[in-house]
This record gives sequence, structure tokens and C-alpha cells, in this order.
Amino acid sequence: MPVQTFHAVVYKDARNDNWAVYCVEYDVASQGDSPEHALEMIREAMELYFEDYDQDIVDQVDNEVGSPPLLVQFQADVPAFKTKEPLDNSNDLMNPKVLQAILRQAGLSFADFESALDFEPDDER
Repeated sequence: MPVQTFHAVVYKDARNDNWAVYCVEYDVASQGDSPEHALEMIREAMELYFEDYDQDIVDQVDNEVGSPPLLVQFQADVPAFKTKEPLDNSNDLMNPKVLQAILRQAGLSFADFESALDFEPDDER
């Protein structure tokens, strides 16, 4: 079976001890007890997602990204959230141990990660 590389965002849920994971290319999510377990679960979820697909269907839904994804934090004015205090996670944007686990699972070095941070999108789109 061919192996495909995907990108995932892994983070700790603010409401419980679970780690959530989201596949960037496809709308597939999962969770686990640790970052490593979450990545195991998203791997299984992706394999199940594509289990009955043939190459023609894969070609139609191909969502390959054009660059390494960047994890960014942003704010938006959302009236429904006005009653809640904003989550202050400014000191925990990326736990080094979590980052190491993610990079290791993705087969990337820290140098790859740093070069992704320097990515500048084309303005000609």
C-alpha cells in the first residue's frame, strides 16, 4: 500500500486532558491521550477515510498543500464569545516537547521547521 504524507495540527484541548489532531489537507480530525497517541489515531482515521477510494476519486479530492503549513494564532471579533474570557495561552504557544514529537512523526528536522517559518507566499495569485 502506498504511503502518503499529510500535515496535522496537534493541540491539547482546553476543556480536558485529550490531545486533538486535525489533518490540514482533508477535513479529518481525531484525538488521543498524548500527542503521539493523537497522531496514531489520525493515521488510523486517514487510512479509514481513504479505505474505499480508488485513484480516480483520490484525484478528484486531492487537497495537496503548496507549502509546509504554518501554525499561527489569530483573533477575530465573534459576538457569540463575548460572554467568555479569552483563553490566555500566550506562554504555551508551542510546547517544545510537543513540537519535537510532531516534527519526529512528520519526519522533519528543526531546520525544516525554521525554513517553513521563513516562507513567503506569492503575491501574484
